[in-house]
Amino acid sequence: MLLYMMGKISNVIFLTNAIVDLSLYLYFAKNLATQMKKLIFSLLVFCFMMACQSQTNLPSYGVLSLQDFKTVIKEHKDLILIDVRTPGEFANGKIDGAINIDVQSPDFIDQLNLLNKDLEYGVYCALGRRSAIAADQMKKLGLTKIYDLGGGYNAWIKEEKK
Repeated sequence: MLLYMMGKISNVIFLTNAIVDLSLYLYFAKNLATQMKKLIFSLLVFCFMMACQSQTNLPSYGVLSLQDFKTVIKEHKDLILIDVRTPGEFANGKIDGAINIDVQSPDFIDQLNLLNKDLEYGVYCALGRRSAIAADQMKKLGLTKIYDLGGGYNAWIKEEKK
């Protein structure tokens, strides 16, 4: 009889272990399914966000080629063009819509301080050296949205004459 009872107890323990194992399996399976759903949802959201991003490939801020600079001028209607050459150079020719702020002027920094830090600026000089200096000064003053015409106004004129 003792053996019979021990056999029954053994069966109960076995069934109890089986029930616990099944419960754990169902718990983890449910969590795994939940995690998979979250992963799939996250991937779908990511794909949707990537698909909705602007498809234009506008150049980033910094020194730009002539073609990229022209693209920026065309696409950014609020862009402020700053010619940093001397007033004499500016009077001999400029890019349409440009204002003149001479980088060699004693009040150059004062004039830059009047500029809105939230706007975008396109800067150029004759060859690119002075506009690089101007862009660096602008960045130091907190103006960060700056496009610099590589090759300067001379590259612009050369292209226009073609």
